Amino acid sequence: MSVNMRMVFRALKDLGENVLDALVVDMLPFIC
Repeated sequence: MSVNMRMVFRALKDLGENVLDALVVDMLPFIC
């Protein structure tokens, strides 16, 4: 269970980073 939770947490972390990168790229033209 601990390993499974760790894999889920890692997957969510990667997904969150990808979404964050996409948002930053989308907002870049408005900021600059």
